[in-house]
Amino acid sequence: LIICAFLLTLPACAPKQIRRTAPRPRPMPSAAEPVTVQVLLGEEARSFGVTLPPGGTVEERPGAASAAPYAFSGAYSADPRSLPQGGVVLRAPRGKALGYGMRRYPGSIELRASAGVVRVINRVDLEEYTACVMMAEVSPKWPQQALRAQAVVTRTFALYHYLRGGEAALLTAEVSSQVYRGLLKGMEPARRATADTAGQVLWHKGEVITSFFHANCGGCTADSERVWSAKLPYLRSRWCRYCRDHKHSSWQLVLPRQELASICASKRLPGVYGLKLKGEDSSGRVKQVCLLSPLGEREIRAGDFRALIGYDKLRSTKFKLEQDAKNIYFEGKGWGHGVGLCQEGALGMAEEGAGYKAILRFYYRGCKLKKR
Repeated sequence: LIICAFLLTLPACAPKQIRRTAPRPRPMPSAAEPVTVQVLLGEEARSFGVTLPPGGTVEERPGAASAAPYAFSGAYSADPRSLPQGGVVLRAPRGKALGYGMRRYPGSIELRASAGVVRVINRVDLEEYTACVMMAEVSPKWPQQALRAQAVVTRTFALYHYLRGGEAALLTAEVSSQVYRGLLKGMEPARRATADTAGQVLWHKGEVITSFFHANCGGCTADSERVWSAKLPYLRSRWCRYCRDHKHSSWQLVLPRQELASICASKRLPGVYGLKLKGEDSSGRVKQVCLLSPLGEREIRAGDFRALIGYDKLRSTKFKLEQDAKNIYFEGKGWGHGVGLCQEGALGMAEEGAGYKAILRFYYRGCKLKKR
């Protein structure tokens, strides 16, 4: 989850954020009570379709006295200009899937009109969501203990937001929440890890935690307050040797100065020709980046600079740089913000024989694992 404090001057520097209303906290549901999470799949400004399988139903204006579901199969066409007031809920029969945007989704899809667009929201059972997220976040070929650790972390993250209530409970399908691609092929290992940890979540002092995670910490995780403002006792920096030899442990980027200038100019920062780094935290991550221009130096948080360049290009804030007349050369470690569970570190621990409970204890200090 990315929070960009520089939004006032860099309006597009972070993944798209959902407009939040004040949260309305929910009570913890009983173990027997199903939990349905909501995932924003997209926002459509033009006519589009959602495909329902045979046995599907459509409910227009859900909750209205005159509303009654009716059977429907095939492509349901929706348009922001003509969507029924109160929205539409599309449901697939049990064991079937809905089609949207070339992907298949379990549960139901709700269409809501909002500010000239239609918000497409997937309502899905927490356990099914957990298995689907795992398929997008990690490889199903990983050891089961690593998959179990990811299942607990994924479930905990979703439940934390569910309990906040209101629009705070609305997840995205991208890295600003957890990557979610619906139903994919080869889900058996993910489903098994989900079933083996069914209902298990991480707690700290009687509350479900916000279980941040990332691909690779580059050898040391980060304190939560180094990335965001909140200092959380269970998200403390620690050295991690388990991710060193894995796929995303290091990276390089060659950024032409001309491209840097163009990116900055598009965010109302004209004339930037070079960079200067200012300070590192105890985990080796850059604290501040100075943008050099004829107007002087503009200092921004390293996390905001990473958002400016692109999260897939500048993979972490754990980097060094060199510059010549044409290019800026970055050499870095890790991928992601570095807070919480290191996914490739969890893989490394599992490969050395660690169980999922030990993995979770390593990355989330002082937390307890128990069923909701």
